[in-house]
Amino acid sequence: MLTKTALCFILGTYLQLSAVPTDDIDAFESGSLSVRAEIPTGINPIDYLPDRPRLTVLEMNSFKDAIAAANASRDLRFHDFPAWDDIRGLYCPRLNKDNIKGYADKNPETLRMAVVLFCHVQGKFNDMFENREKLIKDVILMRHIQGSYSPELASALCGYLLMGSGRHVEALMAFEAAGSAVSIHAQEFLNNAARLGEHGFKAISGAAYLRTRASLGDEHAQQMINMTALNGRLGFDEISGAVYLQERVDRGDEHAQQMINQAALFCRLGFTCESRLPHLQNRARLGDQHAQQILNQAALNGWFIINDAVSGFDYLEERAGRGDKHAQQMINQAALNGWFRFNVPSSGRIYLEERIRIYDDEHAQQIVNQAALNGRLGFSCEEGLAYLQVRESLGDEHAKQMLNRVAWHESDGLRPVSGRAYLGPRARDGDKDAQNWLSESARTGKLGFIGGDASSPWFFHFYNMAMGG
Repeated sequence: MLTKTALCFILGTYLQLSAVPTDDIDAFESGSLSVRAEIPTGINPIDYLPDRPRLTVLEMNSFKDAIAAANASRDLRFHDFPAWDDIRGLYCPRLNKDNIKGYADKNPETLRMAVVLFCHVQGKFNDMFENREKLIKDVILMRHIQGSYSPELASALCGYLLMGSGRHVEALMAFEAAGSAVSIHAQEFLNNAARLGEHGFKAISGAAYLRTRASLGDEHAQQMINMTALNGRLGFDEISGAVYLQERVDRGDEHAQQMINQAALFCRLGFTCESRLPHLQNRARLGDQHAQQILNQAALNGWFIINDAVSGFDYLEERAGRGDKHAQQMINQAALNGWFRFNVPSSGRIYLEERIRIYDDEHAQQIVNQAALNGRLGFSCEEGLAYLQVRESLGDEHAKQMLNRVAWHESDGLRPVSGRAYLGPRARDGDKDAQNWLSESARTGKLGFIGGDASSPWFFHFYNMAMGG
């Protein structure tokens, strides 16, 4: 771990970089929206208390008006902390107060900086996303990050921006200083990059990184090592991979057992087409749900004959009748694909709609949403889009994700709104699925982006944490 001195050196280095003008946050910091600014006409911001008056922000017209009035209150000797806390509650509902430095001590200045940072980052979302390489050089932005958050959280935020700028060694130093302040999602992204040799990692450094993370108790890092043992990456071959995974199984690692099951399915790590079925059936008899799910999927797809006496559909129906939810999901998938007894037109949609109506089958609903997206089960493009929009209005998160996918493909139904214009506001408001599609657009060159840019996921790790977690 880095010492406090080393951490201060890292963060101090950021502040020595040249500044990039950022009008709103610069104005708040420099005082051009000064503490002498007048409170908007017609608004009564004062609750007259015996000693110190308190600013009331409930009737402010906008987030920026509330910030301007609260800044003005500092010169008029208002009770600053309650005013800024009111703004936080009204306009920054996702801002986690536990992340704000000095919040428990009712420090108005650190709370002010956190609120201003939230306002700036959210308001400048598009500009920040499209000019990500400038963020780590923005002195004023960095000052607000360090003023608002603990050293660990500030270091994590800096690490995201450094990684997005291609400064991988510095980013890893920042992540080491941040410790557990690195979000779970970001850490998993980092582990996966190490497995694949991306974002500055090579085979040797990726393997060493994952081993270190696993030794610290990171279960996801251990799973990445297990996957490399299965796939022959990071120094593993067929023999060493099989030995490693079996050793992990002997130590109680369930994920390692799943990797062995996968190896059996694809006849790898010493398994043959003759030995795979007995292995999976034996594991299923011992209560291995993952092995059973492989058998269910094999029955659906006809990968191999499970039982000479029954068809794949009969096998799944018998399993579903015994309460196997995964087997039921395979039947739902068959209804979508028109397989087995669902080869009659409209029979699949009728079956799925009955599952939804009678059993409130969430997976069946997702299958119908997919059909609406892809124009299957009798849906036209127009009907499918209308169906998904109604489902979204009813709170269906999966339907919302399907609409994001429609936007990414820029299907005609969403025009004249472009896919980028549709996904942008959703990404800004914290929709992680929309963020993933924007990141994919930047990587592949869709929606007007220049292809080959793999840094955007790191921006969203920064953005989501700055917005509250």
